[in-house]
Amino acid sequence: MTPLGSYAELPLAKPLTDVLSGHLYMWPTTPDANKDQVILAVGEPSDWLCLDIVDSRVRLVGPSGIIEAPFKLVSSIWYSISFSIDSNGSGNLHVARTSGFSAEVERASVSGLVGMPKGSTARVATADVDESGSPMQAFNGKVESLSMWDAVLSNDDNNRLTAGILPSAPLRAQWDFSKEMASRKVVDGTGLNPDGVIVGGAERGVTGHCWSGFIDDFKVAPEQYAAIQFHDDDMLDAGWEYDLEFQLPEELPSGLYGVRLEGEGYEDCYPLFVPAPESERADVLFLFSTNTYLAYANDRLASLGDSLGALMPHELVMPEDEKYLHKHDELGRSCYDVHSDGTPVRYSSRKRPILNVRPGYPNFLTGSYRHFPADLYLLEWIAKSGLTFHVATDEEVEAEGVQLFKRYKTVVTSGHPEYWTLRGLDSLEEYLTNGGRI
Repeated sequence: MTPLGSYAELPLAKPLTDVLSGHLYMWPTTPDANKDQVILAVGEPSDWLCLDIVDSRVRLVGPSGIIEAPFKLVSSIWYSISFSIDSNGSGNLHVARTSGFSAEVERASVSGLVGMPKGSTARVATADVDESGSPMQAFNGKVESLSMWDAVLSNDDNNRLTAGILPSAPLRAQWDFSKEMASRKVVDGTGLNPDGVIVGGAERGVTGHCWSGFIDDFKVAPEQYAAIQFHDDDMLDAGWEYDLEFQLPEELPSGLYGVRLEGEGYEDCYPLFVPAPESERADVLFLFSTNTYLAYANDRLASLGDSLGALMPHELVMPEDEKYLHKHDELGRSCYDVHSDGTPVRYSSRKRPILNVRPGYPNFLTGSYRHFPADLYLLEWIAKSGLTFHVATDEEVEAEGVQLFKRYKTVVTSGHPEYWTLRGLDSLEEYLTNGGRI
């Protein structure tokens, strides 16, 4: 089984007490989806408290009851949401719209019996996970600036929180999503709780509720990019165990090899890139553009069908593997696709089965081959030239820099070297400046 969807796991150092309050900002992308979407769950599954969205309305769901905000949410609009539970189990839910243009002031406070949760954990973007590890009530959208208090907030506190002003009550937890955005870690700024973790590949460094529109670099103004975006179809790591392991011979020449798999009348071949040791030299380095392969990995562009027909001089023919891909979200998507909520896919990973990086895999757009299968013609041409050659991937360039290029008279790229890192470009420029050839 393959996990699908993203969420965050946030452990609490101390079990919940007899009162609790919390606040977060939320930006939904599919509030009208025909399913329950959990924004936040606190406590254990048998006695948890959930903030969720059903039929475009925010609800506070507890062990003893449910209260619901009266107005419907709008997609891609920021909302401030705060809640409190007192010692009698009475709850208050405060929801206020904080972005967008509207003739109405959408703000509401509702109260009722919900009950107090029990436990010492919190989850963002789901209440629970199934046996595959997938979020069961996955949320599509952004969440920002989650805080909790062992106190009951007043109506004035709720209004101040909407404006970004924290109440004076001592904090139980305050997870700052603008910290350590290059990691899966979710940092608690109070230092009172263990750091949380993102599961499934949610997006970091995305625009938050106070983004000004004037700064497009999250490193310059991290406070404006302090949100995490979750999707019900995020997939970065299939989490599969290895069924086949083997040791390559040390004397194996650098090149592209294939791992052939056969079974029940079916045969397949998976590429194996073998670089050369640092001590070896050759005339040519052939650079496989693995960054490009990953950007297009498992792309679903063929599903656009007729809308691409005008670009093709040939009839659209979709191979069986492509048909399979379009039926299985658990294989993940490419950076040329969109998520189920229509937002762009930002991350692509090799930790999953990738169908279109295999020899002989046809491409619907060209009616022939593209990217990796097409690059095999270039490699064959070099192999037949009589020149000595090695192969490398974008990963080797990132690891070794210009020292990799210096071992060769000429670098030959693959046919579509579209995606480069900063270090890769700097290394190539230095190599060419000092007499290298490409």
